Amino acid sequence: FIAAVCTAFYMTRLFIGIFFGDFRGWKIVRGFKDPGHDHDAHGHGHHGHEEGPLEGPKPHESPWQMWVPLAVLGALSIGAGFLNAHLFHLHPLDDWLGPVFAKAAPAVALSENAESMTMPLLGAAVLAFAGGVGVAYWVYVLAKGEPARRLTEAAPRLHQLVADKWRVDELYDETVVGSVDSLAELSVAGDKWVVDGIIARFTSFVVAASGTVLRYLHNGRVQAYAFSMLIGVGVVGWLLLAPQAEARSVGSHETGVYSVSAAPGLGYSYRWDENGDGEWDSEDFGNKARVDVNLEVDQRRTVRLEVKNAFGRTASTEIPLERPKPDHSRAGPVPVTIDVLQDAEGVLRGLPRAPGAPAPQQPSQGAHP
Repeated sequence: FIAAVCTAFYMTRLFIGIFFGDFRGWKIVRGFKDPGHDHDAHGHGHHGHEEGPLEGPKPHESPWQMWVPLAVLGALSIGAGFLNAHLFHLHPLDDWLGPVFAKAAPAVALSENAESMTMPLLGAAVLAFAGGVGVAYWVYVLAKGEPARRLTEAAPRLHQLVADKWRVDELYDETVVGSVDSLAELSVAGDKWVVDGIIARFTSFVVAASGTVLRYLHNGRVQAYAFSMLIGVGVVGWLLLAPQAEARSVGSHETGVYSVSAAPGLGYSYRWDENGDGEWDSEDFGNKARVDVNLEVDQRRTVRLEVKNAFGRTASTEIPLERPKPDHSRAGPVPVTIDVLQDAEGVLRGLPRAPGAPAPQQPSQGAHP
């Protein structure tokens, strides 16, 4: 109600100031001519001199291209309320939009005794409108704005706060806009020092250093190429001489059967410690590259593997295996057996049977689980 009163007041004040007040835009000069070097947004110059009050011609109405659309909108706004005036039993807009809200309408219900509040609320709205308009007319027409001037002089800080729109824009600028600006500045600093300064420069350094090293190898000299080939042969030889003891395991937690497979290699032979007792199952190496292990629930075992290559060099590794406990928290529903029995009055009744319980002695008629 207070907001409605204030709205009616300031809209009436705005109307009076525009259509019944004195023009305060600039000093009107009869026969004013635009000097041609200073224009406002509407193309009129308002500078009589470089310093001093603004001067200009007498204001005139906007051209017809501007006021005709405004007149059409004004006329429609006057009558638009009757498109949904339930008080006068006029609601063509509701009827037209009925199919749009057909599914949502059943979910919307009037509160109890809501219709009885129509006239009191309408009266309050009319009272708010009349009060706001009346006070504004008294202040700015009958009293020539004197009450507003006295109030401004009595509370200059409050007047300035209201004139600054409660400084909401300043608060928004310091909080929301300031936070976004700070985040942007932080992102710029991160892009400059982390992305460009560390990542980009480090990668460029790696590329430049690699190019410098490779430049010495690609110099057209046979000695350099032979040296590169020697290094390559040495690496390949090391890979051949050093066996790689690698294995992977697959299996099912439900069955408890797990398979461990060793990686193949040139001249590789294997031996296993399948039961994990710390002793090799065989003293000799063989071609057996996979073993199968059975585990009980919640059992752990470490399978060991030793690999020997064609040069007699060996390497070993350990493969831990574990069969976890089953997760019963996601088990499906337990089936329930219903015994349908006929009582003494001939009425059929369904009784659930406890798991593991024997069937009832009385014969079931039409019983089914």
